[in-house]
Amino acid sequence: MKKYLLFGMAFIIMLSCSGDITGVDDAHRVSSVTSLDAGDCASPAWNGTSVYTGGNKVVHNGYAWRARWWTQGDEPSTANQWGVWERLGQCSGDPENGGDDGGTTPTNYTITATASANGTISPSGSVTVAQGDSRTFTVAANSGYEISDVTVNGSSVGAVESYTFTNVNGNGSISATFSPIPSDDDGDTGDTGDCASPSWNRSSAYTGGQEVAHNGYIWRARWWTQGDEPGTTGQWGVWERLGQCSGDPGNGGDDGGTTPTTYTITATASSNGTISPSGSVSVNAGANQTFTFNPANGYEVSSVIVNGNDIGAVSTYTFNNVGSNGTISVNFRAVPSTGTGLASILSESMFNEMFPNRNPFYTYADLISAAASYPEFANTGDLTTRKREVAAFLANIAHETGNLVYVEEIYRGEYCQSSHIAPCAPGKRYYGRGPIQLSWNYNYHAAGVALGLPLLEDPDLVARDPKVAWQTSLWFWVTQPGAGARPCHVSMVTGLGFGETVRSINGSLECNGANPSLVQRRVDYYVRFCSMLGVDPGPNTHC
Repeated sequence: MKKYLLFGMAFIIMLSCSGDITGVDDAHRVSSVTSLDAGDCASPAWNGTSVYTGGNKVVHNGYAWRARWWTQGDEPSTANQWGVWERLGQCSGDPENGGDDGGTTPTNYTITATASANGTISPSGSVTVAQGDSRTFTVAANSGYEISDVTVNGSSVGAVESYTFTNVNGNGSISATFSPIPSDDDGDTGDTGDCASPSWNRSSAYTGGQEVAHNGYIWRARWWTQGDEPGTTGQWGVWERLGQCSGDPGNGGDDGGTTPTTYTITATASSNGTISPSGSVSVNAGANQTFTFNPANGYEVSSVIVNGNDIGAVSTYTFNNVGSNGTISVNFRAVPSTGTGLASILSESMFNEMFPNRNPFYTYADLISAAASYPEFANTGDLTTRKREVAAFLANIAHETGNLVYVEEIYRGEYCQSSHIAPCAPGKRYYGRGPIQLSWNYNYHAAGVALGLPLLEDPDLVARDPKVAWQTSLWFWVTQPGAGARPCHVSMVTGLGFGETVRSINGSLECNGANPSLVQRRVDYYVRFCSMLGVDPGPNTHC
C-alpha cells in the first residue's frame, strides 16, 4: 500500500506499483530461470527449519533453487524474482524429490485414519496436516481386545500403539485392526493360590511378578505399571494372562468357561471436537471405561450427556463397574471472547487460527495493546457491525503482508517526497512497513505526530516495535480517508461495506475495474474471516 498525502487538502491519493507487498504488478511479475547444472536436481529438499547460506542449493516443488544469501524459513517461490531464492530450472520425476508436479503441489495434505471394530484411532477420519509438519496417531484396543496390526500407506508397521508421520509431503493413510485377546493354549486354570490374588485396582502400582485377578482371569505384571488395565495391553504388553479361575468372575473366578459378558457404550460428539474412544465401544462386565473429550482449537466442552443425563462440561468421564449398555455424548461451543473492544470480538485462539504461519513479530498481545490507542475500533455499533469491522481490518492487512508474513516491503524504495513539513531524514527510506505497509515520508510524519513517536526521524521503529507497527495500521484505519472519501472505520460502522475500505487503502489502482483480481483477493480474505467470526459479510463487498 502506497499513500500520498497533500498537506492542506482533505484527501490522500494512493500510489502503488502492485497493490501488494512485493512492489511488482502481478501482470508483470516474471521468474528468472537459469539452466541446470549436473547434479542440481540431486540437491537436498528444502526444509523450513534449516539455515542456508549464499550458494546452497535445494529442490522444492519440482524445481532446483540456489540461495543468493543467508536465509532460514523463506520458502523458494517465483513470487519475487529478486528474492533470496534463484530458480535454476525444472527437474523431472517425483515432485517430493525435486521432480515436476506441474506447479500444483498443495500446502496441506490429508491423512485418512480408520480403525476396525473393537478399537479406536485418534485422531480419526480425514486429518489435515500442513506440508512439512508431523502428526502422531494413537491406537487403542477396547477391553478384551488387542491391536492386531497397523498399516501405513498400505504397509504393515506391526501392532504399535502409536505412529508418527514426520515431515509430511503427501497424502497418506493409516488403519488399525483389532482382535480378541487369545485364550490360553493349554486351558490353564491357574496355579494353586493364583486365584486368591487381589483384584486389579487402577490406582494401585504393580511391580514385575505381582499377580492380580480381573474379569475372571489371573494376570501377572511383567514390569512396573499403574493404570494399565489387564486385557487391554496386547499379548506383548505389561500384563501376562496366567489362566481362568473358578468362583466369582468379578474377583477372578470361573464364569463357566464362557467369554465374560460384554456391554456396548455408544459414544458420539457434536461438531468442533471429538470423543475418544468413539462409536460402539465394547466393555466387559464389571470393567471400567474412560472417555476423553477433545475440543477443536477455539472451542470448549459445553455439556456431556450420560445415559440421557447432563453431567456438565467435564473433560473426561468414566463408566465404573459396567453392568449394562450405555450412551455418552459431548457437545462443544466456541470459547467466549473476554474483555471489551477488540478482545471481546477476537480471541487469541481465533487469531492464531486465522494466521497460523505468521511472522512471530506480529503478536496478539501487541495488537490488543495497540487497539487501546483507538478505542472506537471494534467498539462501535452492534455486535454484527463490530465483527464485520474486525474481519475487514484483518482481511486488508492479510492481503498487504501475505498473511502477516512480511514486516517490511520487499521493494524498499526511497518513497521520499519533497516537503517543508515532513523533510526526509538523511539516509532514511520510507517504504512499506507494518501490517498496513505504511509508506511515504509524510505519512510517517503524520502517524508519528498522532502517536507521539519520532517516525519521520526513525521510520525503522515501525519494523522494530510490534506494538508501534499495529498502532500505525490502526491510525490509518481509524483516521485517514486515503484514496476514498472517508476512513475505513467510518465505512464499516456506517454500513457502506467492505468495498469502501479497499477504495481507501488502494482504490486508485484496484477499484472501478482497475485490478479486479486484487480486489477479489481482499474480498476472499474478508468472507473467510467473517465466517470464522460468525457473521455474514453484508452488502457492498467490492469496489
